[in-house]
Amino acid sequence: MKTYPLKDKNSFQIGFEIENVYISLRKIVKLLSTIKKVSNIKPRRLFDFSNENHIEFDYAGNNFVVMEPFGDNSRYWIGPKGEPDTKVDVSDIENVFIQYNPSIFIEFLGDLISLNFKKLLGIER
Repeated sequence: MKTYPLKDKNSFQIGFEIENVYISLRKIVKLLSTIKKVSNIKPRRLFDFSNENHIEFDYAGNNFVVMEPFGDNSRYWIGPKGEPDTKVDVSDIENVFIQYNPSIFIEFLGDLISLNFKKLLGIER
């Protein structure tokens, strides 16, 4: 899966984004639960549409979130909730998502919904 790094003013990667059309929140919880430094995973309540933080979790002693900015974005934002206490390397989390491959059906459907015709035609991979 393609990720989009998020950097702070000092060019340190603090988080990343992933396209939400290729992955469900349930799958994100499953992927997060495979990471040793991740604990206390809390998905938001069902039908709690006022909360843009879909999932909250602890990573290396810091509070992190999976959120959808503005509630209708095409990407999930994965990063610290507020300012992290220390410089936290998020590569463990990002690598799990980079290695994730959605099923062929989900990938095709996602490409169709996101109008990614280059990928659909095999021009880009």
